Amino acid sequence: MDHLLARLAINSLSASKRIVDLLFKSFFPVNESDKEWCSRCITLIQMNPAAARKFYTHTHKHTAPTNIIKLMLAIRRVLNSCFQAQGDLSEIDSNKENSAELIKVKPSSTASSLSSTSHKARVKR
Repeated sequence: MDHLLARLAINSLSASKRIVDLLFKSFFPVNESDKEWCSRCITLIQMNPAAARKFYTHTHKHTAPTNIIKLMLAIRRVLNSCFQAQGDLSEIDSNKENSAELIKVKPSSTASSLSSTSHKARVKR
């Protein structure tokens, strides 16, 4: 597989088309779910980004445009969920920092409010 992907990345257009013919059902199995397509897309990109670029350049010759759109939407959903998860994590980190700052501020503000209360009590006497 690695050899085929390496050849796909560097070969001419006609040779690349033939390699895509061989690999298409493995990396874009039309009868599988769009989640599976997305998973295999990620795998292909991780294995060889240049080969993935050439592979997806030729996919329109092997499947319907609606399938390509479904793959694009599946990739978008995965990216959105990753960004959302990362945003949720940074929000949690931010909340931890804010609550840590609040804890640092609270004792001193409590002490100052206590001292002002005792000062007011002394003034009333």
